[in-house]
Amino acid sequence: HITVNGKTAVIDASGTYYLDGNLSNGQVVVQIADETVDAETVKLFLNGVSMTNPDAPCILVENAENTSVNLVEGTVNTLTDGKEPPAAEVEPTFAVLEAKDDMTIKGSGSLTVTAGVAYGIHCNNDLKLNEGAVTVETGNGDAVRGRTSVTVKNGSWLIDSEGDGIKSTKGL
Repeated sequence: HITVNGKTAVIDASGTYYLDGNLSNGQVVVQIADETVDAETVKLFLNGVSMTNPDAPCILVENAENTSVNLVEGTVNTLTDGKEPPAAEVEPTFAVLEAKDDMTIKGSGSLTVTAGVAYGIHCNNDLKLNEGAVTVETGNGDAVRGRTSVTVKNGSWLIDSEGDGIKSTKGL
């Protein structure tokens, strides 16, 4: 179930969703109304995605029991805030890829997250980095943050950050 309003697509049920193409100043939001009733995984397959959003996350998992970001084999995917780093240090208010609940990144494709003023990847709960060729570049904020935990299982991770590379405030 997807509702599109302008350049914002809201996913309100678990299932498998393929995303491809280019989007400027837009956003994909995962918003499951009741995650106890709908506790299945939201599977986002990035299949050659290029998204830019200078004012909010490109992909925001607002509410879902579990979300997986799957990088489709042979594809190149990019998410960016499209901004240049500020001259002075400014505390970021969002991440380019942000999740309020558990999130897993996997798949054999590639993902480049570029954040001039935002965090790169941020998760309030458990963040699992299982697979993929992922590059995270940040000009000001941290590259990868998982508040409860960050688990790196496999994959190729290139991080270029003025902030912390991989950070968890409760554990790692």
